[in-house]
Amino acid sequence: MLSGVSGVVIQSSPYYKMQTVFMGSYGLLVIITNLIMIPLWGINGAAIASLLSTLFFNLAKYLFLYNKYQLQPLNRKYLLVILISLIAYFSGYLLPQLDWYLLDIAVRSCLVGGVYVILSFALRISTDFNMFVKKQLKF
Repeated sequence: MLSGVSGVVIQSSPYYKMQTVFMGSYGLLVIITNLIMIPLWGINGAAIASLLSTLFFNLAKYLFLYNKYQLQPLNRKYLLVILISLIAYFSGYLLPQLDWYLLDIAVRSCLVGGVYVILSFALRISTDFNMFVKKQLKF
């Protein structure tokens, strides 16, 4: 999702033909990595191949846009989002498992979601998100 708009930016630029190069390279990379990794690791190899291919595809588009237009969508807030996500994940992971799975899912989801929302609000990750939360609290 982070690099989802980069393809549209490239398609709308004078370098629109590069999107075809990126997509072709991506398809080729998916095939090659799957041919290598599926025999080694089975279905996990397919997942790793897809992950690596997507990572290189998005990295190539990012570097292209940075070289041509000095577009840099990342800032320190993205690092905060990753940190908040890890804290929220581990808060749910550290919670002891409850006997009834439906209750476990509900409690764990509320904990993880609550930690994520509270930390995102407290650290002011997004002005829009903070305004939305404030509006909901007034409601």
